[in-house]
Amino acid sequence: GTVPVGTYPSAVAVNPTTNRVYAANQGSSNVSVIDGVTNAVVGTVPVGTYPSAVAVNPTTSRIYVANELSSNVSVIDGTTDAVAAVVQLGRGPYAASASSATNLVYTANLFSATVSVIDGATNSVTATVPVGVGPYAVAVNSTTNRVYVANPGPAAALSVIDGATNAVVATVPVGSDIGALAVNPTTNRIYLTHYGG
Repeated sequence: GTVPVGTYPSAVAVNPTTNRVYAANQGSSNVSVIDGVTNAVVGTVPVGTYPSAVAVNPTTSRIYVANELSSNVSVIDGTTDAVAAVVQLGRGPYAASASSATNLVYTANLFSATVSVIDGATNSVTATVPVGVGPYAVAVNSTTNRVYVANPGPAAALSVIDGATNAVVATVPVGSDIGALAVNPTTNRIYLTHYGG
């Protein structure tokens, strides 16, 4: 099927527990909620300005929307599809990833070269981790409790954060023009795309 949503949908995430799909619409500053059974939009949730990423914690049924130009995260309650909290962050949160194991959420803040760590229980920032220039993508391996951040700046590198200490434990040089990042927790492999090459 093809599901009409808001203007300029830029990110999508699935809650496998509820079979709901959440599409972040940058141009209309909202999130479309799609029923995975019927492929119909069952709700529209207003969020901050220019939502660039969405992450789901299926254990808590919380959805986290990174609003790039508002410099905050909207926390959506998956049982009501309403914003339950707004968490203020560093400048330009561009990517987000949630760990169901620790109930922590990580945002890559594009304009402040940091990663914010949000406690899902309190909806508060518990740490701010300096990383490389222009962090563009973030992914969590819940099995190893490692967080991977793609920094496509002049010295393109992958920052590896220990989720227990919030410290960068390794910096891995990679190719330039990093566009996306994904983790396979079973094989402990991390995959990056390079849109320029």
